[in-house]
Amino acid sequence: MPPPANFVLSVTAKNLADNVTSVAVTQTEAITLTEVQGPNLALGGVAGRDAFIITPGTTSGTFTVKVNGTALITNFRPASGEQIFSYPGNGTTTVAINDSSTSNDAFVLGTGYVTFKGTTFRSPSAGQLDNQRQ
Repeated sequence: MPPPANFVLSVTAKNLADNVTSVAVTQTEAITLTEVQGPNLALGGVAGRDAFIITPGTTSGTFTVKVNGTALITNFRPASGEQIFSYPGNGTTTVAINDSSTSNDAFVLGTGYVTFKGTTFRSPSAGQLDNQRQ
C-alpha cells in the first residue's frame, strides 16, 4: 500500500473567442487511499492490485475497511444517507463486503452499487464490486 503523497494540481482557462490561455494556478494536495469527503467515505485504488474488504465494525452500526490485509478505517459510523465510494485505480481493484454475523442481513444489488445494513456502497468507475457473505 503506497503512503500518502503530495501532488501538484494545475488549472488553466482558455478563452475560445481570442484563443488566450490564462496563467496556470497550482495547488498542492495530499492524496491518500481513504478520505472522509463531507458525509461520505472515499476509497481509492492504485496502479497495482488492491483488495478492499469491508466488514461490520466491532461497534454496532460501524464498518471497518482493510486494504491488502491492513486496516485503514476502523469503526467508521456512516450517518443516515451517507455513502461509501470505491474508486479503483489503474490496476485490478476488488471490493468485498462481508458479513460474519449469524443474522440474516439483506444485500440490495443495483448497477454500480450495493446496499448493506442501511449504507450504500458505490463504485462510480469501472472496477469489480463483489458482495460476499462469509
